[in-house]
Amino acid sequence: MRSTKLMWSGIIVLVVLLFASYLVPSFYFIGYAASKEGSSVSDNYGNSNSSNNSSDNNGFGRNFYSYGMMSGYGGMMGGNWGSGINQSTNNALSEDEANKDMEDSLKNATVDKEKNTVSYSGDDIKIVVLGGPKQADEKFIIGGLINPTVYTPKNSNVTLEFINEDEGMYHNVAITDAAPPYAYMNMMQGQIYPGSYAGMLPPAVDGQFYSDSTTFNASYAGEFYYICQYPGHAAKGMYGKIIVK
Repeated sequence: MRSTKLMWSGIIVLVVLLFASYLVPSFYFIGYAASKEGSSVSDNYGNSNSSNNSSDNNGFGRNFYSYGMMSGYGGMMGGNWGSGINQSTNNALSEDEANKDMEDSLKNATVDKEKNTVSYSGDDIKIVVLGGPKQADEKFIIGGLINPTVYTPKNSNVTLEFINEDEGMYHNVAITDAAPPYAYMNMMQGQIYPGSYAGMLPPAVDGQFYSDSTTFNASYAGEFYYICQYPGHAAKGMYGKIIVK
């Protein structure tokens, strides 16, 4: 009898833990993630970001994802999750606008389809990252390539623009020194450089893609990874390598 009670107690605890593992990220991305109009957020680098929760025609707040209870250096869960340094949010983009942003970003880049690489040059570069488009579900696309290896010069000023083209999932992109394989919960991994994070964005609505951009300096060389921090996405293969040299 006692062993039976212990078994059922163990099953109940397991069910509760599984249920909590679903609710915690859901509450973060939906409840806690909504930013307040006119709020100001500071990080441990002394930078601050003021959010303006203006809405577009689809009714979403432009900073819907920003500054949840797990965000920022030294937040409730610590780590480098979403501090929003030098971060700005743009209006939703049409497919044509998203394609133009990608095209413009490749003017000082070399795309090698055989090697699956995109190599940027210059002191000021822009990397446009598409998340979860139809042709690459739960993957990134840069320069028409799926999860390519990206090369960027050391000390370059990098504008990272993320556009979520997925019609059913939240996505973001962050740069981390943590190599794959990734755990299901990878919220602590990201921002190898201050500001190297673009926000968690809602799915596309009526052909409009939400976008976020950030600017950072690639101040030291190394091999890093760009990943989606939504639970389970990097573990399923939503990541690529970025090499700074």
